[in-house]
Amino acid sequence: MPAPLLTTARRTAALLGPGWSAAPDPHWPRAVLLTAPRPGGDPYQVRISDEDGRLVVYGLTDNHGDNRLNSITTPQISVTADMPARQLPHHLVAHLRRRFLPDYDTALEQVITTLARYQAQAAARDATVQLLLDAMPGAWVGPVTANTDRPTVHSPSEGPEGLGITAHVERHGTRVGLGLRNLTPEQAAWICRQFAPDQ
Repeated sequence: MPAPLLTTARRTAALLGPGWSAAPDPHWPRAVLLTAPRPGGDPYQVRISDEDGRLVVYGLTDNHGDNRLNSITTPQISVTADMPARQLPHHLVAHLRRRFLPDYDTALEQVITTLARYQAQAAARDATVQLLLDAMPGAWVGPVTANTDRPTVHSPSEGPEGLGITAHVERHGTRVGLGLRNLTPEQAAWICRQFAPDQ
């Protein structure tokens, strides 16, 4: 029979080195968490559960409030627990260092770099929206729903016959789609000439 899981986790943490600790998982009654700080990034959060005589190890990540980061794959391994209790922590540590932690480091780095990219895109979108608002006094920004992160800037209403401008800011904030309403044919032709590709 495998040693009690929390005891095994605490012995494993001690073998992994300074900074590692073990505690019951507050969100998973049948699991424990191995945690340790990680310089320059999110901490290690390693969930371990006993599944029919095997220890299943899974790396957790923090999505920092952005559900798009949940798509980043984290490693999972399974290690036999069918051995004497004194040997099991050493066996588990060997597998963690060889099969788990290198891939887990990669996943945690991907979270940080992806989050930084999303934040840069959001800043670029905000700057583009402000540029358009400054160009059209009285303009307003349409609501951004959970299904899209592409804001839309609308010119102030000038009635059903007045000129209408709708600017769709693309996800990266570096391009804008522009919709114009109620142009005269001459105005439309002039705009087309200004932006038509060179022949």
